[in-house]
Amino acid sequence: MQKKGQALIEFLIILPVLIFLILGIVDVGKIITIKNQLENDMDYVIDAYQKNQTFEEIENEIKKKKIKIEINVQRDVIKILLKKETSILTPGLNFVFSNPYDVVIERAILNES
Repeated sequence: MQKKGQALIEFLIILPVLIFLILGIVDVGKIITIKNQLENDMDYVIDAYQKNQTFEEIENEIKKKKIKIEINVQRDVIKILLKKETSILTPGLNFVFSNPYDVVIERAILNES
């Protein structure tokens, strides 16, 4: 009878750690997924620019996906930055990641105009 109670107490001690680990894995997985989506969206932006779409058309299409876009045109380089916010679910993980966490992708391409 005493062994069953001991197993229950051990399980209750380990349970918060397991929940923390599972939520942390979910949060990191969500950040990686959003980063991959932003990489795909960056490919779309570069393809659209190479097909001579205007920056306004590209920005309107990207903003439909609730993604922030910044385009800095310099003489020979165009810097494109895509940013999307995500919330962190895991308590205590906001010491590592800010809440909301900004996932950012940045690329520089040659200005051919």
